[in-house]
Amino acid sequence: MLIDKRGFSQVLIKTVQIDKAFERGYSVKKSIFFIVLLIVLAAFYKYGMKPVTVTAKNIQQSTNLIDIDLKIPVVSGMINQKIQGKINGQFEKDALDFRKKIEKLSVQGKQDADNSGFPFRKFDSTTAFEVAYNKNSLLSIPVEYYQFTGGAHGSTEKKPYNYDLKTGRVIALGDIFKEGYNYKEAINQEVKRQIKEKNDLYFTQPGMEFQTIKENQPFYFVDGGLTIYFAQYEIAPYAAGIPEFKLPFTLFGNNVKIKG
Repeated sequence: MLIDKRGFSQVLIKTVQIDKAFERGYSVKKSIFFIVLLIVLAAFYKYGMKPVTVTAKNIQQSTNLIDIDLKIPVVSGMINQKIQGKINGQFEKDALDFRKKIEKLSVQGKQDADNSGFPFRKFDSTTAFEVAYNKNSLLSIPVEYYQFTGGAHGSTEKKPYNYDLKTGRVIALGDIFKEGYNYKEAINQEVKRQIKEKNDLYFTQPGMEFQTIKENQPFYFVDGGLTIYFAQYEIAPYAAGIPEFKLPFTLFGNNVKIKG
């Protein structure tokens, strides 16, 4: 059987051309895929991730010295597991450190009561939290740390956890506003205005009344704004609890760079 060399060469050339065309088509499709992927990721980064899931890890214990009831936030559903682990680690560390501190105080309290002949009342270590904001790559969870260590009543400290979920960075109050903007003065004026509306709830004596927010003023995000708050006894009697002031972002005009 004879083979026409010219015909064979033409068939070979056609085959190579088809293969190259296929490669070009595959390369174009691959390029389009990566372009679309980059666009999606850019939009994802700009407009924020979907809300993460926040559940509670419960730790309960009761001894003759102390009652313990810890509800610790647990974040799940984040793409970046390293950031998620860092956030969860901070929640748990703070709760367990708080428990350890009150346990140590309860041992000393029992010894003091026995030495003085007074009855001992069990100490208490309790934490609770709320998810104040969970949108637009921002997570805001204030956690309340309640302790009873004897005396007429217990005390509560509220600690804010405000995270940029894209970076894991903790957001401070000053981070929310554009550089050069006097946000402290704007907040001070609004807090004074709200205090004036309910003046009977707050300290009014010279030296005890509200004057200005602190550099590290605690706050948390809410829909359309933020809420700042003060410790018990800081600007009001114990009966007033933890005074809070909601501040809409509209209060600051166009000087806000991080909006919840």
